[in-house]
Amino acid sequence: MLTTRIMPALGLIRLDQLQPRHIFEFMTKLAGIKHARRDGEMITKHSQRKYYCLVSVILQDAVYSGLLTSNPVRQVRAPCIEKHRALFYEPHDVLQLWLALETEPLMWQAIIATGLLMGIRRGELMGLRWGDINWERNTITIERAAFRVSKQEQCVKVPKTATSKRTIPMPAPLVPVLQAWHEQQGGTADDYICAERPGKWLHVDAPTKWFAKFIARRCLPPLNLHGLRHTAATIMLEAGIPVKTVSEHLGHGQTSTTTNIYAHTTQVSRDQAAETMSNAVTPGKPSE
Repeated sequence: MLTTRIMPALGLIRLDQLQPRHIFEFMTKLAGIKHARRDGEMITKHSQRKYYCLVSVILQDAVYSGLLTSNPVRQVRAPCIEKHRALFYEPHDVLQLWLALETEPLMWQAIIATGLLMGIRRGELMGLRWGDINWERNTITIERAAFRVSKQEQCVKVPKTATSKRTIPMPAPLVPVLQAWHEQQGGTADDYICAERPGKWLHVDAPTKWFAKFIARRCLPPLNLHGLRHTAATIMLEAGIPVKTVSEHLGHGQTSTTTNIYAHTTQVSRDQAAETMSNAVTPGKPSE
């Protein structure tokens, strides 16, 4: 972000000459740029907001250091982002997905089933090693996430927040799938679960691409890979699992993050709500 866009636009302007209009012009130009790696798509409002925040943090540090009297970013309106609505599967769609997976290659069964039943992030999924599984207690410990920067080798880092490092139980249907894949792959404790064979780690984008083709091939409702995480969270909340428990399971830093993202309901809940209101105004049937 710094080298490709921020520094070329703002880097040659002296701090004592930097004005809000420079920030405004930069953000305006940014809104009209097409993404080089995404088939000409415009840079999203979410990405624009990241640029805005990064420039603001840098210049605020200059204020703290006495190099600026005020932060010019504060006088420029931040890009407006529409409230995110998580995409997820209804329970009947989850069952169809699960049945469709049963005839797919075992590696992909294990990867997609883990993403669905554990509700973990893609980077966390890609960073899992066999040693992270406690087969006696049937738990998985999340303590790293995989990522890749353009033109650099894929690597791992610590989770995005302190609460992202966690140990969560494996649902019963996941255990035999992972055990079968472990045996077929032949990996050791240090090998990645998301690997075609020991030492052959999958590209971090591979599950996303495979899942998109799988959904289309099986004529399942549209959903991206991250939607599996939203689906898991929705199912847990709909089942009455406390928000704090779901938040800890997902690795959210605050329960408000969980409630803000998943402030939606499934069709089952909507039907139950309608039935509840119907019962409130409908006389009960006489007992026989």
